[in-house]
Amino acid sequence: MEPIELKWLCGGAHGKTGITWGVPWAKGECRPGAEFVLRGEKGGACPVQTWPLASWPDGSLKWTAHAAEADTAESWHLWEENAASGIAVKAVRNGKTTEVRNGDLVCRMTEGGKNFWDEVTLGGKTVCLGAEPEALLETRAGSSEGLSVNVRKCPSRVSSVRVIQNGPVRCAVEIRGSHFIPGEDREWLPYTLRLYFYAGDPRIHMVHTFRYSGDPAKDFLKGIGLKFHVPAGGEAYSRFACLGGDTGLFFEPSQILEAWHPRVPQEVSRAQFAGKMPELAGEDGAAVRKAAAAIPIWNDYRLFQDSADHFGIEKRTGEGCCFVHAADGKRAPGLVYAGGGASGLAIGLRDFWQKHPRSLEISNLSAETAAVRVWLYSPQAPAMDLRHYDRRSYVQTYYEGAEEIRSTPCGIANTDELDFFPFSAPAERAALEDCARFLREPPVLICTPERYHSKGAFGVWSLPDRSTERKAKLEDQLDRLADFYRDEIDRREWYGFWNYGDVMHTYDSARHCWKYDMGGYAWDNTELMSDLTLWYMFLRTGRSDLYTMARAMTRHSSEVDIYHEGQYRGLGSRHNVLHWGDGCKEARIAMAAHDRFLYYMTADERLGEVMCETADADFSTLKLDPMRAYFPKDEFPTHARSGPDWAAFVSNWMTMWERFGYEKYRQKILTGIQCLKKMPHRLISGPVFGYDPAGGKLSFFTESPGEHLTISQGEPEVWMELCGLLDDPEWEDMVAEYGRFYMLPPEEKIRKTGLAVKGKGWSFPIFACSMAAFAAKHDSDPALAAQVWQIVENDETLNFRPESVPEGGFLRPMTEIPGVSTNTVSQWAINTIQCLELIGDMM
Repeated sequence: MEPIELKWLCGGAHGKTGITWGVPWAKGECRPGAEFVLRGEKGGACPVQTWPLASWPDGSLKWTAHAAEADTAESWHLWEENAASGIAVKAVRNGKTTEVRNGDLVCRMTEGGKNFWDEVTLGGKTVCLGAEPEALLETRAGSSEGLSVNVRKCPSRVSSVRVIQNGPVRCAVEIRGSHFIPGEDREWLPYTLRLYFYAGDPRIHMVHTFRYSGDPAKDFLKGIGLKFHVPAGGEAYSRFACLGGDTGLFFEPSQILEAWHPRVPQEVSRAQFAGKMPELAGEDGAAVRKAAAAIPIWNDYRLFQDSADHFGIEKRTGEGCCFVHAADGKRAPGLVYAGGGASGLAIGLRDFWQKHPRSLEISNLSAETAAVRVWLYSPQAPAMDLRHYDRRSYVQTYYEGAEEIRSTPCGIANTDELDFFPFSAPAERAALEDCARFLREPPVLICTPERYHSKGAFGVWSLPDRSTERKAKLEDQLDRLADFYRDEIDRREWYGFWNYGDVMHTYDSARHCWKYDMGGYAWDNTELMSDLTLWYMFLRTGRSDLYTMARAMTRHSSEVDIYHEGQYRGLGSRHNVLHWGDGCKEARIAMAAHDRFLYYMTADERLGEVMCETADADFSTLKLDPMRAYFPKDEFPTHARSGPDWAAFVSNWMTMWERFGYEKYRQKILTGIQCLKKMPHRLISGPVFGYDPAGGKLSFFTESPGEHLTISQGEPEVWMELCGLLDDPEWEDMVAEYGRFYMLPPEEKIRKTGLAVKGKGWSFPIFACSMAAFAAKHDSDPALAAQVWQIVENDETLNFRPESVPEGGFLRPMTEIPGVSTNTVSQWAINTIQCLELIGDMM
C-alpha cells in the first residue's frame, strides 16, 4: 500500500497538537484491523490510533478514522505499519468517578453532581478546581407596558459519565446532564459534553451540545455557558487576566505596579505586561511592596462580543463598583485566561464572534479561587426570543410550505467547540498568543483532493479541469460563485448564535438585500443542496475557506434545522424566516447525506449521533404525512415521494448500513428498489406512493406528472452513490432511464407513458443534468451528452456577475448579483461538477 499524503488546513504553524481525521478507501483496499503510523518529511514518526468508520459491502473498510499528535509545521504521510504498543493516555473508572491520565495531566469526573469535572491538574498543580454548566432563565409577566422580568439560575446535574474511547493515542469521554428550573422541578436544556484527550498534548478539546426543550412562549433563555473555578495564588500583582483581541491580547495583571509615589522602577511594570515578574528584593522590592498596598486591585474582567463587528472589554475593582471601559475591538477569537503565581488556565471558544452574542468573564481574580465564565450565549444580550414571527402562515404570497403553524424550537440543538490550555506555571504572553492563533485558525488534517476523488468518496464529482476553453469557463464561474457566497456571508453578516452557517434563499433586487423577512424566501436550510455544493467545491479544490463555510453549514444544519427529539424527531424544517418556522417538517432537511462529509472527514461523534437520530425518520411521517395536504388519510399508513422523501430515507439507511452493517436498513433499501421495479414506469412512476415504514414498502396508487423536487434535493447524489454499493444493473438502468426521460420533449414523454405533462412537471432541466449525464455515460450516448452541455453552458447562472449597488441604494456600500437565487446557484454548480466527471470527455 502506497503511503497516503496528508495536508494541513491552517494558516500557520501551531506546533504539536492532537488531531483526528478520516481517510477514504476503495473497495477491497483496506482490511479491518490495519494499523498505521505517521511519517514526516523530516524523518519523524508518530504513533496512530485507528478505528473503522464505514465498510463496503464486501467487509473491507470504506472510511477509517485516525488520531495522532503531530507537528503542524511538518508534512506527513500515513503508512500502513504496526502501531507502537503501550498506553499513553487512559481513563480509569472507580465507582462513579472517572479519571483520565495523560502524562502529567489528570482530569477527574464524577456522576451525580453539578460539576462535569471535579479537578484538572498538570504536573501536580491544580489548574481547575471544578467546572459546571450554567443557564439563566428569564420569565415575563404582564403586558409590554407593565412587563415584569425575573431571571433565575438553573442548576445542572450530571447524570452519566461514559468512556467512549480509551487510548492509546486518543481518549474520549461523554458526559450527559440537564439543567433544572428551580421551584418547578422541571428539567430543561439537556446537554452532552464530549471531552477529547490526546497522548502527549495537554490541551483538552470539548464539544458541547444542548437541546432547547422549553416553551418558547414563556421560557426565554437569558444565558447559557460554563463556569470554571481556577486557583489563583500569589500576590495580586502576580495574577493575570488575558482576553484575546483582533490581532493581539488584552493582557493585564490584577494589580498594575505603577505609582507616582513611591516611584516604582519602570522595568517592573514592563515585566508585568510580558507576564514575567521580576524579583522584588532589596530597597526596590520594599518600595514596590509599599506602593502595592495603596494600588487598586482589579478583580473582575469581561469581554462582550455584541455583534460580528464589535466587542468591548470592561473591568472593575469589585462588587458594588462600576465597570470601567478598557478597550474595544472587532472580532475576538474567544480566548480567556486567568492565572496566579503557580499555574493558570486558558480557555478558547471557537467561532466566537461568528456566533455572537457571546462573552467571557473573570471574577474574583484576587481571591484564592477565581471564577472564569465562558458564555455560549451572553446574558449581557437580550434573552433569546424563539417565538414565531407572526400568528399566521403565508403559503401563496411568501412561499411558506403549509397553512398550519408548526413553528417550534422544541427539539432543536446547538453545538460548540472549546479548547482548554492548562499551564503548570504562569503563562507568558507569547504562549497565550499561540493559543489565540490556534483559535483563529484551528488545525485540520485532510487528504488530498486526488485521494478523495480516486477512492470515490461521496459519490460522483470532478477535479478541476481547465484543459479546454469551455471547461475553463465553467471552472471560472464555479470559482466566482464560491467567492461571491464566501464574501456575501461577511457583507450581509450572516452570523449569530442560531444563524451562523446558513445562507439566504432568494435575493430582492428592489431592496438590494436578501428576502430575510419573506416567508420561505429567507434562510435557506439546505434547500436544493447548498451544503453538498460547498462540500463538493471543497473536495475538488482543497480550499480552506470553502472548508470553513461547509463545516459551519453542516454544524448549523445538523443542529438547528432539524429535530433531535419530540414528534418531529428525525425531520427538519423547510426554509423560512426562522430556521424552525416553516410548517413543512421533512426528512430531506435532516437526512444523513448532509452530515456524512464532515463526519467521515473528522470522525466527529456528535455528527455520528445525529445520523443515528435520523435513521428511523420514516416512522415520524406516520404522525406527519409529508403529502397530507394532497392525500388525506387513506389505506396507507403514510405517503412518500420517491424523491425527496424515500431518497432521504435511503440516505439514512445507507449510512447506518455502511457504518454498522445493520442488515435491516439494507433490506429496507432493497425492498424499496424492488417495489419501484414493479411500478408501471419504474423510477419514473409516481412520484407519490403509499408507504409503510415497518418494512419500507412503496405502493403504487396514482400517477402524476414528475416534479423537480424528485431530483433536486440530493436524490441524484444518493442514487448514484448507491449504484457503487449495490451489484444491481437494473437499478443503474433505472437511474439512467430517469435522466434520459427528463430530457425528452413533452410529446415524447406522453407517448412513452400516456401521461399528460402539466404545470411544473419536468420543467427544470438544469436540475436533471447530472442524471442525464449518468445516462449518457451509461449508454455511451454523445447526442444526449451534447444536449446536457447545451443546458449547462446556456444556463443563466453563467451570466451571474457581482456588481456594485448604486450609491445610496443600500444603507452602506454593497455588492450584489441582482437575480441571484441560492437554489439556482446550488443546482447549477452541483450538476456542473458532476457532469464534468461523467461526460467531461464528451464536450
